[in-house]
Amino acid sequence: KIQAVCRGSMVRRQQQQQQAEQEVASRAAEERSRRRSSDRDRSYLEHVHYAEEGTEDMILAEQLELREHAAAAQLQALHRGNMARIFVRRKRAEEEMRVKRPEASEGEPPPPEGSPEEEAAALRIQAIIRGNHARREVEAMIVEQEQQRQDGADLDEDAAATRIQAVVRRNQARREVE
Repeated sequence: KIQAVCRGSMVRRQQQQQQAEQEVASRAAEERSRRRSSDRDRSYLEHVHYAEEGTEDMILAEQLELREHAAAAQLQALHRGNMARIFVRRKRAEEEMRVKRPEASEGEPPPPEGSPEEEAAALRIQAIIRGNHARREVEAMIVEQEQQRQDGADLDEDAAATRIQAVVRRNQARREVE
């Protein structure tokens, strides 16, 4: 009785394997009819031929490879689409800028050259402004140094007060002990 059960389960497994192989073969035939002209079909047909002769592992490996190729193709298509949309957006923005400012794209004429008196006056004004700016910086530095001195004096006073308080407390503690 045990042998009959084992034989029955073995026969069922063989039937399932045969059905799986038939499904793979039918899928392969459908795939072949869809892609007859490409190079991938030739390699696919070779793999299917070996898979029919080989084990189920080869069939599963082939199916996995087909899925990976399909996923890679889809990712590549998405990337190409995104890049194309970015390219179109940039082109449109450039076109809008050219339409909004046609004179800027043509190039502005250079400013007219001034007379020697105007250049001398401009240099004088620039020197005055630089001098004022330098004086403000020096004043700010002086104020900052003065503030640091005051802060330092405050720290010295705090340290002296702390020492005095320590001496007073020490003396009080000695008196209490006596």
